[in-house]
Amino acid sequence: MYTCSFCQSNKPKQRFIAREMMFGLRDEFNYVECANCNSLQIEEIPSNLEKYYPANYLSLELKHENRVKNWLKLKRFDNSFTDKGFIGKIVKKIWWAPPIGHFLKIANIKLEDVILDVGSGEGELLFLMHQYGFSNLTGVDPFISTNKNPKRGLNFIKGSIKDVSGKYDLIMFNHSLEHVVDPKEVLLKAATLLNNNKYVLIRIPIVGVYAWRTYGVNWVQLDAPRHLSLPTVKGIKELAALTGFSLDNVIYESWDFQFWGSEQFQNDIPLHDKRSLWFKSKESMFSKKQIKDFKMKAEQLNKNNDGDMACFFLRKL
Repeated sequence: MYTCSFCQSNKPKQRFIAREMMFGLRDEFNYVECANCNSLQIEEIPSNLEKYYPANYLSLELKHENRVKNWLKLKRFDNSFTDKGFIGKIVKKIWWAPPIGHFLKIANIKLEDVILDVGSGEGELLFLMHQYGFSNLTGVDPFISTNKNPKRGLNFIKGSIKDVSGKYDLIMFNHSLEHVVDPKEVLLKAATLLNNNKYVLIRIPIVGVYAWRTYGVNWVQLDAPRHLSLPTVKGIKELAALTGFSLDNVIYESWDFQFWGSEQFQNDIPLHDKRSLWFKSKESMFSKKQIKDFKMKAEQLNKNNDGDMACFFLRKL
């Protein structure tokens, strides 16, 4: 029996067939749209889901940057966290990056606060935050390597949020909630771990917006079958109410990927392809002007609350 992962409605609206196109496997999967909140979820979770998380999957690749690039990333983070620093401001304009520091500032997070990152991957973000000065960080992920050496103030758990105990001042889902089987169960667990009046940050692709309306099953952020469920804003709001949270804020943070990734899928070009812009290929189908236009359009969509990714601030009541 169908149950929406977000609003818990039992009424499906329509079905879609989407292909695996990150690695170009082109396996097909059915997705169901909720009649109540219009969120989207896979109809049947593949029994071999691990097949779609190979070693070169995005979050499982820990990048080892050179010292200069790492320093510049720290400057960029500092600017987004403090709104200060000329170098960081310039770097932000050159390198697009999720403004996680800005979100931490809005959530009133301090360097000494206890922070959990659910679905941390190999910990690229947490390592950066640790370098910056955050002193109590934990990452949890079922797919990470088991040979991690813990650092003082930075630890990892191989598993799910079910394996986590303690109390936290912030719990982050940085593009991980869409990968879990039961978002309601996960948020109920998060509520037991979070201190009162503190935030869960959910950064996630969302449906019902321009990219979904335009590209449908070729929308790059559908990412079948890894994205098991994708919400609308209404879906997140209803899920928050069901799990003891208040949705205090929504910030849209989409970028030009929603356009060129989806255009590639429409032309049967996977992300992992020699012609893909993902690898800055010279064989890319896009001109510099097109990419510039995509970036400008993404910025405008964010301003119009119509971008395809957003950060949701859920406060524990």
